[in-house]
This record gives sequence, structure tokens and C-alpha cells, in this order.
Amino acid sequence: MHVLKKTNFYKIIISKDNYVYIKPSKNFIFYNWEDFFKEQVVSIESKELKNNPLRDSINGKTLNVKNLKSDDEVEILEVKGEWIYIENITRNKKYWVKWKNKSQLLIYLNLLV
Repeated sequence: MHVLKKTNFYKIIISKDNYVYIKPSKNFIFYNWEDFFKEQVVSIESKELKNNPLRDSINGKTLNVKNLKSDDEVEILEVKGEWIYIENITRNKKYWVKWKNKSQLLIYLNLLV
């Protein structure tokens, strides 16, 4: 799903050639990806850590961070294209992970609610 913000409406792309339009209201908050990660995400987990490992830089050296858990508290420090730079507060580690491949999410997101 993809959302485009227009002046009078939000265009939500559900799938190829399928759209839904909603009017802006106080019931909906629009976030770009960077703001969404920084303001709403409290932890993440790679869907396939073996195929999408944590790295020391974008496309850099693979890191072996022990005892990662899906509820580790994280702060998203930077969003750079398909990559995010994460500070894992629980483990006191920093690393990069590829969060998407085109329109496919490669990570699970745990949100602040």
C-alpha cells in the first residue's frame, strides 16, 4: 500500500491500478516514511535475518549482533532510500538494515500505540 498526499485528498494505492481516495480530516495523520519511523516505530525485526542481515554501513560488512529480540527498543536515526540506520537501545548497538526492496517491506515494525 502506498499513500500520496494531495491538497484535497489522500490517494491510497492498494495494488496495481487500484486506488482509494479519502479526504483529510483530524482522524487521519499523514507521515512520510522518515517521520513515521522516527515518531511511531519502537522496535523492528528483519523478516529474514539470514538474507537481510544487519550491516555496519549501507551494503557494508555483515554484523553478528547476539540475542536480538523483536521487542528490543530502537531509535531510527536515519532513513536513506531503502536503508535505515538504527540504534538498538536495549543492546547498545548501532547498525544499518535494508527495510524495503522497491515496494516490499523486509522488516516487521512494532509501533507506538
